[in-house]
Amino acid sequence: MKKGILALCIAYLFTVRVQAQTGSEIATRHELLDQAMSAREQNDHARALDLAERAGQIRMTASLRYFIAEEQASLSLVTDALATAETCVREVGREQVSRNRNAVEANCRRLADQLRARTGFVIISFPNVPTHATVTIAGHPVATHLWGVPYVVGAGRVIVEARAEGHAAYHEEILVPPTRTMNVEIRLASPSITSSGTAVVPPRSTTPVTSPAAVPIVPRLARQPTTVRTRTVRSPLGLVIGSLGLAGLAAGIGTGLYANAEYDEFRVNCVSQQRCPDRASAPDNIRMLETISNISLIGGGVLLATGAILYLAVNRTEILPVAVPSISFDPFARNIGLGWRF
Repeated sequence: MKKGILALCIAYLFTVRVQAQTGSEIATRHELLDQAMSAREQNDHARALDLAERAGQIRMTASLRYFIAEEQASLSLVTDALATAETCVREVGREQVSRNRNAVEANCRRLADQLRARTGFVIISFPNVPTHATVTIAGHPVATHLWGVPYVVGAGRVIVEARAEGHAAYHEEILVPPTRTMNVEIRLASPSITSSGTAVVPPRSTTPVTSPAAVPIVPRLARQPTTVRTRTVRSPLGLVIGSLGLAGLAAGIGTGLYANAEYDEFRVNCVSQQRCPDRASAPDNIRMLETISNISLIGGGVLLATGAILYLAVNRTEILPVAVPSISFDPFARNIGLGWRF
């Protein structure tokens, strides 16, 4: 009895919610989605994202969330797009009445996998945390409970900043390779006080710090900019189709040459017998070879053109890991180590 009453209450609340979204709100949502699609077709992804998010405030669905994730990815908002795509994967199973639920789930999973390959991680360590210290990574404030754990960022150049009252500001630019983790140790220098009572921020020293353990010294990327290397990966399907097209052209040419040789021999024989019909009256085997040659040439040309279009048009850009020189100095062992950090 109690279960039946609970089911009726849930059904009633669902009905009230649906009724609350009828009329003007539903019509407005449809208009926002139409405008968002038009903005995407015009490559105005910022406007498309804004309109889609407004439509989502009226009613959010898995397909709309996938649309928002795609627009965020187009605007290079990699971490936001990844979070949206992963949320889509988690929530799409709740839409039991959706007709294209399986397709939307597959698209969200595919997009999430692609975005993970474009992200890296930054781990913040703060040996001596001043009072009311704040940290930002790529312009986003990082809460204290996220210090010391991998923080997801878009691969590439990332700026790490830290501030605290009475301390010099910390600013560093690092290069985060895709799927790699970078450790950043933040040390805020305290300003000295002059005789006039004015705080003077000491300049950041470039002298290696001596400690009982080996201290890694890595050249700062801000002083020695490193170009992010990329490569273009083209569709292998284009090469396969193009290869079939070349094979078809070769087969057509070979078959045509063989048909011409057979026809020439037929002409020689008919001249000796003083009766030479036209080419259309040639034997069936010659006409069949000519037909096969024509079909092979046409089909091979179409396949070659299709393969070339796929190879040139379908491609993606990947970021290659960049090796950064690393020097370590151990004052007790009195040795210097050279290496590379990726």
